[in-house]
Amino acid sequence: MKTELLIFGGTTEGREISLLAESLGYKVTLCVATDYGEAQMEKRENLKVKIGRLNEDEMAELISGGDFAAVIDASHPYATELRQNIIKACEKTSRRRLRLLREQSELKGCNCFDSLEKACGKASEIEGNILAVTGSKELLPYTKIKGWPSRVFVRVLPTKASLELCRKAGVPEENIIAAKGPFSKEENLLHLQNHDIKIMITKDGGPEGGFENKVLAAQSVGAKVFVVRRPMEEGHSFSQVENILREGL
Repeated sequence: MKTELLIFGGTTEGREISLLAESLGYKVTLCVATDYGEAQMEKRENLKVKIGRLNEDEMAELISGGDFAAVIDASHPYATELRQNIIKACEKTSRRRLRLLREQSELKGCNCFDSLEKACGKASEIEGNILAVTGSKELLPYTKIKGWPSRVFVRVLPTKASLELCRKAGVPEENIIAAKGPFSKEENLLHLQNHDIKIMITKDGGPEGGFENKVLAAQSVGAKVFVVRRPMEEGHSFSQVENILREGL
């Protein structure tokens, strides 16, 4: 039985499944995009962290160069391009792929949209300040909102890369909230109240992303919650992947 695993994901569940696999006797290579992702990972003897963004061909080369029993895709639910690259790389190398899905949230009371562009389009029709908590990589749609420089506030990771993306998008420095989540209800409430937020635009990050606390905080101050729906996909829950690993690959 092969005991090597390749795991993609700088997510909470990616770190957790990596630690679990290592504890079960697997030799794990965990791929994360940034140094920040590596810093969040606990050090283990049989767990190696590879840093850097890989394209489809680079993934296939990495897979072919190891003796991996399977590839676990524990990437973020909204990382569509990354997920497609992993799928294609596994197909090229005829390697088994296990997609680890994050638990979805209850969206009751939220306004749901199929894209960030549609959410921003609707927000542009409504008066009041907006809190954008969809990440630093997707800031362009917010610049299409009427009066955006004075009413759009963005919450991003406190990294040089995130702040540089904010600068390039033209986000005023005073409109940037640089902080690492997940955030408690009280922390979310503070950000909403400090900037008189009327609309929060977010993604369904699940329990790991602190989604419920965002919604509870917004509802407590009467702010609308605009949610960009997750892309549809099939995969396994954390417990299902755990059972597969325990049974042996």
